[in-house]
Amino acid sequence: MPILFNMEFKILGCKIFISPLFVAFLCVVLLVDKTGVMVLGLLSVLIHESGHLFFMFLTKKKLETVNFQLGGIIIKSKGFSGYKYDFLVAIGGCFFNFLAFIIGFFCYYRFENEISLLFSSANFALMVFNLAPICGLDGMDLIRLKLLLKYPLEKVEKICNAISFIFIAISFCFSAVAVIFFHLNPSIIICLIYLLILTIIGIKKRID
Repeated sequence: MPILFNMEFKILGCKIFISPLFVAFLCVVLLVDKTGVMVLGLLSVLIHESGHLFFMFLTKKKLETVNFQLGGIIIKSKGFSGYKYDFLVAIGGCFFNFLAFIIGFFCYYRFENEISLLFSSANFALMVFNLAPICGLDGMDLIRLKLLLKYPLEKVEKICNAISFIFIAISFCFSAVAVIFFHLNPSIIICLIYLLILTIIGIKKRID
């Protein structure tokens, strides 16, 4: 069975990793999507990550790695720059999505362009999703930064893990009810299972 290797290179001292699964997923999306909705979703993700990168450069935070993988784009930086700087970096992605949402909505209101409405909606949805208090998302990063002002790291991690599990469990229950009784799309349940797996993997990595 062939082994898939990540593409790896450096730009200005930052290691870039590109998973072949990420490339395959990107190709499938571009080939299958005839409506352009998935492309707008990918564009929203790029806008989101650009927000993080912008505030990293603005606060002179040094990039360590940028990992393009099937689960998303993971950006890691070196060290702790201080609460205010790290807060700006954590909120930067959602801030850029919010700006894109406003611009897209204005274009739709002004020109009645359906693509603008889809673009605006994709950015708004991604912003709300990333603000959820789940490990691995920006919302939990903001909570973690706030807690670190009062508690030691070990206690903060335990609190964040508990919040993440509770939020996912409650969301799962509401989603299950919505799917069973109101016949809504079950994709939200799949997404929550994925986030639960990411949370467990993140906890395991911190323990190891």
